[in-house]
Amino acid sequence: MFNYELKSSIYIGFITILAGAIGNYLKFAFLRNNQNEGPLINYDLLLVNVPVLASGGIFGLIIN
Repeated sequence: MFNYELKSSIYIGFITILAGAIGNYLKFAFLRNNQNEGPLINYDLLLVNVPVLASGGIFGLIIN
């Protein structure tokens, strides 16, 4: 789109996504939930979802 080569555009896309993820983590990591005084991020839900998402990505890569 902006006359970037494929390899450099992929790197720019990955760096942008990584920077956004780090920024969101730093924004919400230290906030507290008002209802139960626990962390705002539900880490129990993450422990269930992350392995499923990672294995689905690997499985999709193998199938593709």
